[in-house]
Amino acid sequence: MKQQTRIFLFAFVVIVILVMAFLGAFNSRKGFDWSTDYEPQSEDPYGTVVLSRLLKSYQPGHALRMLTKAPDKEELQTNKANKPTYFFLGYKQFLSEEESASLLDFVRRGGTAMIVAENPSEYLIESLLNSIDTSLSYEGFVQRKSAYNTVLHQSERAGLPAVHSSLFHKIPGIILARDYYYFRVDRQKLPATWLVLAQNNEQEAIWMSIPHGDGRFVLHLQPMAFTNYHIQRRSIRNHVAAVLGELPKADVVWDLYSRSPHNLPDEPSTIQSPGGSPLAFLLGHEALRWSLYLLLGIVLVYLFFAARRRQRTIPIREPLRNFSLNFIRSIGRLYFLERKHEGLVRHQMRYLLSWLRERYRLSLSDFQEEQAELIHLRTGADLEVILRLAREYQRIKVYALPEDGDALQFHAILTQFYKSCK
Repeated sequence: MKQQTRIFLFAFVVIVILVMAFLGAFNSRKGFDWSTDYEPQSEDPYGTVVLSRLLKSYQPGHALRMLTKAPDKEELQTNKANKPTYFFLGYKQFLSEEESASLLDFVRRGGTAMIVAENPSEYLIESLLNSIDTSLSYEGFVQRKSAYNTVLHQSERAGLPAVHSSLFHKIPGIILARDYYYFRVDRQKLPATWLVLAQNNEQEAIWMSIPHGDGRFVLHLQPMAFTNYHIQRRSIRNHVAAVLGELPKADVVWDLYSRSPHNLPDEPSTIQSPGGSPLAFLLGHEALRWSLYLLLGIVLVYLFFAARRRQRTIPIREPLRNFSLNFIRSIGRLYFLERKHEGLVRHQMRYLLSWLRERYRLSLSDFQEEQAELIHLRTGADLEVILRLAREYQRIKVYALPEDGDALQFHAILTQFYKSCK
């Protein structure tokens, strides 16, 4: 019996050592930062190092300069033969009234300013709105809403094809709902020189070209489209290429200074680092340290008494398990990894036709709009939902390579159809 106790104690010590080694090794591997920082040197998913490399080689013979001070008249000169292009990308543009006036003067004298931000400078927007006959303010022109994803519809212009692409904030294992901004404009009252170049599903503008004096502003409210994660998708890459095509052939000045609030007192950070490793973090706090000691003591006591058991434990016979759900998960993961959305949609539609045949005695060879009325009478489902489902299915059948957003949209409509059946 003592020999068995020694074996249990030795096994416990080995397990503790392996756990500590695993925690140390886990901490030594650097993972991705999934925050939306739009940092031009960051290789994280929502950094913009890919965009910065594109801009460096986008126009041969012209340079990309990073601006780390306030944009002034010395940096933004239009009297030179090679006048630069002002470029900003970030969540919010922090420009003071004087800095906004300097940028407005630069554009008025023939410069180009491209601003990709969810919150452009309020002073800048107000000045542009005051230049036309409108009663809109910054709050009335730049609107915000919350959505699962944003679908961008790029208008056909200058020989470029229309592009339809979907944006979403994705972190490992989940796609988050997020706030996004758009321009609230009345197309009939909008000046003819103000161009709407892209909009979302609700016909709300997200990319506009606004003339000012001899130059113009290019405003885009979706900086997430320019991040490393999204710019590698084909539809988004085509959209970004169209946006960058608005840049004139000149040096590009990337404004990094206006990404964060300035002229404010610096405050010490209150965020503490968790330490060199998860184990160091646990041992660095008294409550967590004693909790760890208590856990190890309980395990040690359990192993000690478990080693003294003389009666053989009665094995537990588990009931038969249904592996159908595991099979479905495996098949779904296979389709997800292979990106075979069209095959997945066809399987869902075959199951739907089989379900209609078994439950409603409705034998159909295909799901088309001409059969919507018959399906509505048999199932009691909403006729509009049936028509939307038929159109989306037929569209995916024709579209050779549907993207993630197409499959998600089809699944959402199919779920709505099942819920509306009686």
